[in-house]
Amino acid sequence: MAFRRNNTPGDRLLRSKSEAPSIAAPQEQLSIAAYEKATKRKVAEPLPIKDSIAYGERFRKQVVPNLDSRRAGLPLECACRALGKPAAMNHDDGRDR
Repeated sequence: MAFRRNNTPGDRLLRSKSEAPSIAAPQEQLSIAAYEKATKRKVAEPLPIKDSIAYGERFRKQVVPNLDSRRAGLPLECACRALGKPAAMNHDDGRDR
């Protein structure tokens, strides 16, 4: 969601219908309909990017509330694997774990 939030114009509209993101929702309480009920408003058609982002963030908070949101140094990990060395993960805050 951070990429979308930081790189997509706020007035952008998605081509998909508003219920499209719900397809992957494994439970009713994670659907767009549940999001609308929780926010007490109907999302527009076509779906504004800001609503898509807000829905995605709410979904993530419900499914993985304690997600480690630090950015991992994936290029370093890939380089270590290519060299056959143990992958040493470094995160944006300097801690390994």
